[in-house]
Amino acid sequence: MGQKYYCAKCGNINTDEQQCLGCLETKYIKLIPEKYISYIAGTIPMLNKDLKEEFIENVIKTSPDFDQSAWDRRIHWEEYDDNLNNKIKQEQANHPKCPTCGSTNVQKITGLERGISVATLGLFSKKINKSFKCNHCGYTW
Repeated sequence: MGQKYYCAKCGNINTDEQQCLGCLETKYIKLIPEKYISYIAGTIPMLNKDLKEEFIENVIKTSPDFDQSAWDRRIHWEEYDDNLNNKIKQEQANHPKCPTCGSTNVQKITGLERGISVATLGLFSKKINKSFKCNHCGYTW
């Protein structure tokens, strides 16, 4: 079964025993005690959510290597990453999707492009009354 590690300096939890991704230290990596581990699908180790606060208070914050400023920096960066990820998800949700294939690789049909198409093909232009074109499947709507 896999194992989970934590940084005794900043409290970052990781599956890597080589280097902390929170404070980039290597000498403070420690194995999370089995008491605080739950397994998903019987093999994937995760910090038990019900015991997370207990783990933080009894293991991380009582460590002689614990550094409050490193903890605060890591928490700040995690919040920043969460906010950035939420902003990206919100932008993706507002981005148009192709109704045929679901791709977000679409572009707005410009007035110039529509005008050239109508000028060359007349009423047979596929771009009359269309606003977007899918760059994946070519559908226009």
